[in-house]
Amino acid sequence: MSDALDRAEDARQRGASIGPGTLLWGRLDLVRPELVTIGRGCQIAPEAIVLCHGSPDGWQPVTIGDYVYVGLRAVILPGAVIGDDVVIGAGAVVPRARPIPPRVVAAGNPARVVRQRTPEEITEFRRKMARWQPDAA
Repeated sequence: MSDALDRAEDARQRGASIGPGTLLWGRLDLVRPELVTIGRGCQIAPEAIVLCHGSPDGWQPVTIGDYVYVGLRAVILPGAVIGDDVVIGAGAVVPRARPIPPRVVAAGNPARVVRQRTPEEITEFRRKMARWQPDAA
């Protein structure tokens, strides 16, 4: 876990906005780190990637809300917006044209809402992620 916390801290020091307690195993586009915003208590799984370039429109910011899980090998494309308490499935591709609303599970290419998350699921994920928050006991 400390490697994931260290990677998040490194991205913060380079200029990305990453909330406390976020675990970063995947890769971020850090050529323009100021375009990356990730909320608190998130998990970016191994081999997932967050991109801010490669769009026909040039550089685009990426915004990921609080308590978001981005699955293995998912791709977050330039301009993507993901709400709070979202699960992005393994291998999903999240484009700019499809903002992901809060409290859902999204999967596929392009990512689509598969279902709503239950209040119990959200509470359990937040409870598990609380241990990585700097103010956790």
